[in-house]
Amino acid sequence: MKKLLLALVATATLASCSNEVKTLGVINTTNGFYKVDLLSASVAGWAGGVNSSESFEEVCILAFNYGTMWTMTMDSVITPIPVLGNRYETEFKFAAELTDTSLEIGNETWYLARISNGDIHISRYTEYNGMGQDIQTMVLTEL
Repeated sequence: MKKLLLALVATATLASCSNEVKTLGVINTTNGFYKVDLLSASVAGWAGGVNSSESFEEVCILAFNYGTMWTMTMDSVITPIPVLGNRYETEFKFAAELTDTSLEIGNETWYLARISNGDIHISRYTEYNGMGQDIQTMVLTEL
């Protein structure tokens, strides 16, 4: 009886904690909101290019709604973001699909780079052959 009681208490404890950690490290594409900081780096290649790095804090908010991703300014007004390849002038939304290792945003693949202090880092890599590589990392902080 004592073992059964301990098992029930352990199950109840684990069940109560599971809601808190369920979304840790997983991007919520159903109804998630994330603040975005951007880390941008370039690495020179054998034929040239430059080594550089830059960080941009509080670029925007990403809002997910059942597979559609919207970008919003920090004051919650939908706005273009030049990070995703093009500047969009009107409605700014993308189809977004989460896989085991990446987040597909429109035609771009952002790979899960790491999880740090509860923040999710996703990175996009652009190879310029001998001229080096460009690495964009979005640091997503759940709101």
